[in-house]
Amino acid sequence: MKNVSNEFKEIIKKGGPFYAYADMVLSDGTELSLDSENDFYIDGNSYTESSGDGFPLGAALAKTIDIGIDNSDERFSKYDFYYARITLYTETDLPSGKIEKIKEGTFTVISALAPGDIIEITASDDMYKSDKEYTSKLDYPLPALRVLQEVCTQCDINLGSVSFTNDDFLVQKRPEGLTGRQVIGYIAQIAGGNALFDENNRLLIKTYDYSVFEQHELITGGQMGDGITDKISAGTFGDNLQNYISGGEFGENNSYHLLSEFASDPEIATDDVVITGISATGKEEDEEVTYLYGTDDYALAITNPLIEGEEEAAIKLIGDIVIGIIVRPFSGEFFPDPTIQFMDPVYLVDKKDNIYQSFITEHVFNYLGNSSLANATKSPEKNNSSYYSEATEVYRKSREEAKRNRIEWEKAMEELKDRVDNSSGLYMTKELQPDGSNIYYMHNKPTLEESMIVWKMTAEAMAVSTDGGKTYNAGLTVDGELIAKIMNTIGINFDWGVGGTLIIQTPSGEQTLYVNAKTGDVRIVATSFTLKGKSVEEIAEEQVNNFVSSVYDPKIAELQKQIDGQIETWYYDYQPTLSNIPASNWKTESDRAKHEGDLFYWKSKGYAYRFFKNGSTWTWQMVQDTDVTKALQQAAEAQDTADAKRRVFVVTPIPPYEVGDLWVGNSSSDLKRCQTTRSSGNYVSSDWIKAVKYTDDSALTAFVNGDFKETIEEVKTQADKKAETWYQSTDPSTAWTTTDLKNEHKGDIWFNTSSSVQKSYRWSGTAWQEMKTTPPDEVFDKIDGKAQVFVSTPKPPYEKGDLWFNSSTSDIMTCVTSRASGSYVSSDWQKRNKYTDDTKANEALEESKKARTLNIILDNEYQGIPTDANGNYNSFPECKTKVQVFFGALDISTSAAYKVTASSGVTGQWDDENRTYTVTALSKDSGYVDIQSTYLGLIATKRFSIVKQKQGLQGTSGKDGRTYYLQTSANVIKKVQEENYSRKN
Repeated sequence: MKNVSNEFKEIIKKGGPFYAYADMVLSDGTELSLDSENDFYIDGNSYTESSGDGFPLGAALAKTIDIGIDNSDERFSKYDFYYARITLYTETDLPSGKIEKIKEGTFTVISALAPGDIIEITASDDMYKSDKEYTSKLDYPLPALRVLQEVCTQCDINLGSVSFTNDDFLVQKRPEGLTGRQVIGYIAQIAGGNALFDENNRLLIKTYDYSVFEQHELITGGQMGDGITDKISAGTFGDNLQNYISGGEFGENNSYHLLSEFASDPEIATDDVVITGISATGKEEDEEVTYLYGTDDYALAITNPLIEGEEEAAIKLIGDIVIGIIVRPFSGEFFPDPTIQFMDPVYLVDKKDNIYQSFITEHVFNYLGNSSLANATKSPEKNNSSYYSEATEVYRKSREEAKRNRIEWEKAMEELKDRVDNSSGLYMTKELQPDGSNIYYMHNKPTLEESMIVWKMTAEAMAVSTDGGKTYNAGLTVDGELIAKIMNTIGINFDWGVGGTLIIQTPSGEQTLYVNAKTGDVRIVATSFTLKGKSVEEIAEEQVNNFVSSVYDPKIAELQKQIDGQIETWYYDYQPTLSNIPASNWKTESDRAKHEGDLFYWKSKGYAYRFFKNGSTWTWQMVQDTDVTKALQQAAEAQDTADAKRRVFVVTPIPPYEVGDLWVGNSSSDLKRCQTTRSSGNYVSSDWIKAVKYTDDSALTAFVNGDFKETIEEVKTQADKKAETWYQSTDPSTAWTTTDLKNEHKGDIWFNTSSSVQKSYRWSGTAWQEMKTTPPDEVFDKIDGKAQVFVSTPKPPYEKGDLWFNSSTSDIMTCVTSRASGSYVSSDWQKRNKYTDDTKANEALEESKKARTLNIILDNEYQGIPTDANGNYNSFPECKTKVQVFFGALDISTSAAYKVTASSGVTGQWDDENRTYTVTALSKDSGYVDIQSTYLGLIATKRFSIVKQKQGLQGTSGKDGRTYYLQTSANVIKKVQEENYSRKN
């Protein structure tokens, strides 16, 4: 609902007229101003806000304008209107003699017919910018607000909603295959509303809120605000209606519209529509499930990929907003009202004075015409309990805007300039105080009472309100405290900061740091990271080395002589003796010998002890090595010590062992961690996994590039594009009884586990052929003896441990989630390593180096020198250019080297400190100065051109010209009411 003065409301009440006015900036920078009196054609000028059919939930609305420019004299034929920016206003003549304008927004021309007598133009607000593919660069899960911020950055859109309902809803997976506009709509749906742009081209997420209907359940005739006594929905106004519409004063009404004046009887549905529920479809254990919140009498069925995995939670959030909304569908031609906007609540009055509550889903405003208004919610029988968000698809595809990354500060400065250039002025009101001082109000309408934008200034503070002074959303106190929604700046110096979310990202939107104080989520994406001068890898390696070398001293070889080959660490909160646990349980000499070298950590004191034999006496000796004590302290804080002990094995572990136990000194030189507890029996290799990886996957890489390389190409031609591996003693080919089956298994690998064989074979399609080398263990699944190797995008069924040699990315992928049926899911597979050489990487590196080009920018590339007809000048004008040099996006002007070459005829000098060349004379008709810059071996050159602009020869005087003018008494004559006419001079 737009804010206008009471005089403007009187014009609405009388049926207009309203005129169009526009400021236009063409793509070449030419500026034009167009008005109804001189430039617009008499009809065909309108703007449209429409979400299409159905109850709008998740619509990403594009407001469009259609205007016709009178070109009968061909004065506009020379202009190219395509991609022009139009700031459109709706204006009217007030009884006071003033003109009041409403800013409708700024629109980009996406269609313009070839010049003729009328130039027909269609333009859209900035929603068209989002009609491009959205590729997220963030790590998920993420709050919906953060996703929306990234969309706006990628689409060069100014976000006006710094927060919105349900903005903390966590999107679990990265959106894929969607446009920016689709994502905007899906986020608006999560917020229980729709997305649209305001008059300043800021994207807003607007949530449904029709509490106004509850506040005005009863209203009476007469003055606005008294209310009308009869019931609202399907009630009757009676005799009070005419007084309400025609008589009395308007007073304050900024919460709804009353639709009672219409050009023809509107079409009104026979029944109200009441939203009773929200439903969505999800999956549970690969089975499709429909979730319903509320009842299915009139349930909106939504499709939203951003709620995948959280469907139940999402529909509850949405349902709590929209369930219970009562609306009466309608459509019709009404008296023109440019203050009506999409989603505005209305009271609709029919010719029998029945009144219904509804809201606007479509408004086509025709200048010098009517308002076509509608609520296109489907009736219950037509709705069939479903609404699909596909109805919110793109309104129109337009030429993709020139791609250029801009930082948020630049966008904010452009928006500020636009609002300063295109905004109306302010009125001033002074409020005298008892002490003789004044409180000052600056407001956007003639009186303070009818204004929505109010600036208030007192001795202590200055604040601004956008709701008529009820609340203030920004301000500044004399103490220097600034209150604002969004602050855009180049730099900040501060002593402390408190906040909810911190995001550091590149101008292109690639996130480096994300900190969410509410959830505790911290993410760092960095090419390098140091802590106290050390990288993460160095810190990790140091801790591992410290753990192995400090806690378990170099005498591991001696410890291996122990009976059980293991060291245990004990965590209790007392000083260890032979009389308390654990030593009290070691009854015999043999028991104590098994525990020689065990460590004990006194948790509250931070002391460490080692169990050893001093002569003939066993004792706990305090460890003097601070590294050992520190390592044990960290282990006590970080490790699972609930049972007060952890084992470290130095030979092949023999049960019992538990999850978290460690094994060092194994044949592979890896530090291994127990992942499966085993209380008895024998050692099982799969119980242990690498805790720290000392070696790479060179064996697997060699296998892929060696014996299996040709097999990959062969398998790609097969229907299932996969090979299977067999780890067993029996020949698997005995089950392949047909030629088709044998061909299907071409490329399969079998390791014959028979003790007498122990060899690897590859299936040729007819027989097993012995392989030159044995494939590494990773290729086989030794648990059930069977695994799969895919060479193209895997299709279920696949199981954990299966491999995928992705030739397009040169990655070896490992299946981490089994899937028995359905389609490929990317998160089921995890990158293992690269299996090709670095050729591609080096090529990409070279390409990236090329992208880091050297660019020179001159603030003046061309200057004309005014002269007489012979090329002479009385005094040479100021003529200079300043140089800026960029390496990619980095300004390296002060670091680059320069070489300046002037052509013959040019006299001037180079100021190296200010990087400026000044021309002082030009003896020829034209000349130039080449400025060359060198940086990191790159060279770029830019030319500054100077040309004499010679005056033409003086001609002889001709005869006086004659001009004829035809003037009319009026340009437009409109019939406003019966037998009444209005004209626009």
